[in-house]
Amino acid sequence: MKALSEFPSIEEARAYEHVTYRKIGGNEATQIFSLLGALDSIEANKDSTVSVEVITGVPTSVGALCRSLLQTLNGGQFATDPTEEDGQLNRAASQVLVTNSVLEQAQHDAFFAKAIASKDKPYASKTLHDFEVDKGTVVRKEATQTALGDSIVVEVTADAQENHTPRITDSSGNQVSRVYNVHKVGLYVASIPNDKRGQTLYVDDTYGVIV
Repeated sequence: MKALSEFPSIEEARAYEHVTYRKIGGNEATQIFSLLGALDSIEANKDSTVSVEVITGVPTSVGALCRSLLQTLNGGQFATDPTEEDGQLNRAASQVLVTNSVLEQAQHDAFFAKAIASKDKPYASKTLHDFEVDKGTVVRKEATQTALGDSIVVEVTADAQENHTPRITDSSGNQVSRVYNVHKVGLYVASIPNDKRGQTLYVDDTYGVIV
């Protein structure tokens, strides 16, 4: 799955859809190809000598691809994940059969659509603050400590764009505490661990509303 830090913007991260794939067993695949009207064409082309390449520089034939497909239908499994090498090869071979009129594009698409196990948007609820923390680009301000030095007081002077949870960090950027549910104007308090009291600490200020 693509990491949050790999996206150029929070908008693209939120829109990202992660798809997982399953292998399709031979019996199920036979049924799918039959229902799609593709099985007869695969059978009819199993002796074709038309030269093709699935792997660049490695010639094979349309017939060899059809025979391999038919053999897998007999108790095998089709790898389908486009992020894995075996899935990529199966998809490429299927596309070669489309190019050579053994399969129709709609049949190819419908077969691999059956392999989708799940879809989700893992970053749909992430805030801009989450994104900047993950990217390592979050703005930090020196935090105001109480007279006893056991807590941080955060003053928010304007409503933040999102309800978020700023970190309290030390000079090395290590998190030592958090300020929860920061959204509205007001004062927020976070406790400081004993071993961090007396040190210069910082608070995240993604939205520019903390003083």
